[in-house]
Amino acid sequence: MAFFKNLFLKTPKTIKTGVHCPAIFIPGSSAGKNRFDLTFKMMNINPKNVLKLVVNSNKVISTTGVFKGYVVIAFENNRDGYENIKEQARLLDAAFAYLVSRFDFEEFNAVGHSNGGLNWTIFLEKYFGNYDKTVLNLVTIGTPFNLDRKDGKKTPMLIDLIREKNNIPKNLRVHVIAGLDDGIVANRSAWASKDIFYKTVADFTELNVSGLTSYHSALPQNQLIVDSLTSILRIPQ
Repeated sequence: MAFFKNLFLKTPKTIKTGVHCPAIFIPGSSAGKNRFDLTFKMMNINPKNVLKLVVNSNKVISTTGVFKGYVVIAFENNRDGYENIKEQARLLDAAFAYLVSRFDFEEFNAVGHSNGGLNWTIFLEKYFGNYDKTVLNLVTIGTPFNLDRKDGKKTPMLIDLIREKNNIPKNLRVHVIAGLDDGIVANRSAWASKDIFYKTVADFTELNVSGLTSYHSALPQNQLIVDSLTSILRIPQ
């Protein structure tokens, strides 16, 4: 296990891996670095070939696995709530800086389950402008863009996300996926994403899934979602 402290006394040497467009996954609240292991297996990806980062509140990063095109960023503080979500986005910035400093890539794809989609959205609005990189696709899965509101009234978080939406890269393709029978995140909250991304980015699509694996915690293992990820991320079969 390796450790990294986000204090750049000198620029570390960039490792050339041949990976030019990694896919970076972020789990939701209460979930850890192994959250997507079954998802990866369904994609024919060995979880041992996934670089996994865990970031603590002091921006100290522990790593396991190897960088072969797939990355998971998890947070020691994986609690719910807007203040925690904003803190996780700040720690995501530290993790992304680590990846940029270590690995030679110019483009990437972003995937977030539940609050992971919020982490990505805040990161793109507040921090991503500091990097000379291109994000091609953002995939959010069961993400509560209006938190737990079911009546459509905008939460302070959604208001903030809408206010800062013009900072999001205009050439981004956004894919919002939600479960028809999620049980945790109301569809109305997931579809509040339209207030942020529609007519802001190059392409915005929505996908609703149903059935036994449409429950919130099961969404990353829903076969239709896995197939969609495989297609979007262009993972060879």
